[in-house]
Amino acid sequence: MRAVLAALGDGEARTPKEVGAQSGVSPTRRTSALNLLEQAGAVVTAADGRCRATGMRTDEAVERAVEIAEHRRETVRSRIEMIRGYAETTDCRRRLLLGYFGEQHAEPCGHCDNCDAGTSREAEPAHAEDPGSQERVRHPEWGEGTVMSTERDRVTVLFAEHGYKTLSLGAVRENDLLAPADQTPAG
Repeated sequence: MRAVLAALGDGEARTPKEVGAQSGVSPTRRTSALNLLEQAGAVVTAADGRCRATGMRTDEAVERAVEIAEHRRETVRSRIEMIRGYAETTDCRRRLLLGYFGEQHAEPCGHCDNCDAGTSREAEPAHAEDPGSQERVRHPEWGEGTVMSTERDRVTVLFAEHGYKTLSLGAVRENDLLAPADQTPAG
């Protein structure tokens, strides 16, 4: 990213190919760096595709771009974990998918492989203190999120900055990990 910014350092607009030639950065890395730097506000791209630096300090630009890249990686990682959960579940797959999209469904579908195998069962009623689907909650470390599903032993929450997190309901209850988002966090 520093090399790409250095190639744009004189304030002149350049094509991505010119930036690559001047910086010595491969086309793939150049494109990735330009995209991240643009999202960070350090580079602007004109309608003709030419890029120029905005004048943001290099250290600040790189720091912001790295934060954006890390956020993207964490979101992708959380999505992979959700897919892994789907692949490994012995519960009703339809119910898991509906929960992913924020809809609770107590009964097994009766049509998926797990229902056919007899491993799915009707969802147990949640405790009164357990968060419901689409409820906005606050976690002490991850901030505000939206409950996507609540199952017998776990709750899945989508946090804007941290992606999907699946938490043990026992741990949530014992440690008061989730509170309604409209409540001020303790401490």
